[in-house]
Amino acid sequence: MTTELLPLEWLPGKYIIVQLAPDAVIPDWALNATGMFSITRTTSELSIVVGEDSVPEDVEVSDSGWVALRIAGAIDFSQSGILSKLIEPLAKEEISIFAISTYETDILLTKGASTIATRQVLSQVADVSNL
Repeated sequence: MTTELLPLEWLPGKYIIVQLAPDAVIPDWALNATGMFSITRTTSELSIVVGEDSVPEDVEVSDSGWVALRIAGAIDFSQSGILSKLIEPLAKEEISIFAISTYETDILLTKGASTIATRQVLSQVADVSNL
């Protein structure tokens, strides 16, 4: 694992996490979303993370009010323990997270009400100057 402080940055907006049936058709509102969004299908669910303004009012929402931060820049696959370095201190402070990994980076969503606490906790293990 790297010994340098990981640079973190907020992603703009507030996010919503929607859970649909595993065989549900991916809705157009999810496919047409702008900014950061994630669509993941498993054998037990279809999970969609998208900006709150992308979801129609009639959609049953699992949870709203999330904010997102990501590790700025690309992470080399040879680095291990990056996500746990961020998640462990948040878990100790009982700050709920929803994690998304991409080819280049990791994204953490936390509840908007926990933004200040998230920044304080992560300042011990990451560069939060852009948060």
